[in-house]
Amino acid sequence: FFFQAEDGIRDFCLSRGLGDVYKRQVVNDRSLSLIADGLSGLTFLTEFKLDLSSLTESISDEGSSQIAKALTNLQRLSKLAISFDDCYNINDTTIHQISRAIHSKSNLKELEIAFGNTLITDDGLITFSESIRLLTELSSMLINFAETRISDEGAFRIAETISNLQKLLSLQVSVRDCPIAD
Repeated sequence: FFFQAEDGIRDFCLSRGLGDVYKRQVVNDRSLSLIADGLSGLTFLTEFKLDLSSLTESISDEGSSQIAKALTNLQRLSKLAISFDDCYNINDTTIHQISRAIHSKSNLKELEIAFGNTLITDDGLITFSESIRLLTELSSMLINFAETRISDEGAFRIAETISNLQKLLSLQVSVRDCPIAD
């Protein structure tokens, strides 16, 4: 049997229920706006994880700005994980917005930020560095800027900031395949 979803994609498989019809729906900027709306009332939220990896061209700075605005209101966050890996339309605008949203998170203890294979440059990384400098309670951090457009300057700024995070116990950094000089 062939089942055709609303997006026109046909699959040869036996249906397991209504979920099959929607299995290939694309998350886009509108979806992120809806997620942000849902977050707005969760003022007691302490943990938030959003994995947008590999959404390639379906999301942009427009959708990510809505998530950043929602994060601003979540003052009790102690754990935050956001991944934009392989989202080709994401650039410094997004990291500026996320940085503004996290800089006042005094309770933040764990941070995972992934911008691998995006259009992030030194400018975005420097803004991010300045924001995390204020996270004095941070004990665990994972940052992925692999395959971005950062250079020595951006790498130096993030390294300098990390060295000043006195309570940091766990650190993972990826900057592979960036144009950093030897």
